[in-house]
Amino acid sequence: MSERSQECPQAQALIDEIEKVIGEIVEIHNDELRSVTNGDYTTGPSTEVRLKQAREKKALLIERYREHILSHNC
Repeated sequence: MSERSQECPQAQALIDEIEKVIGEIVEIHNDELRSVTNGDYTTGPSTEVRLKQAREKKALLIERYREHILSHNC
């Protein structure tokens, strides 16, 4: 985390959201690993959908953060 984002509550809020969605992605992968260790070697469509949605959300948040930093110079 940059020092600049600590000074701007809006930038920090976006960073917090990015960290949260990255945690969601990790949890999806952990769920998938638990399935594999329990003998389910297929990745279900719901897992793929969840990953896709989380990755899209992460990309959107990163773009919003970049735009915020550039437009507010914070």
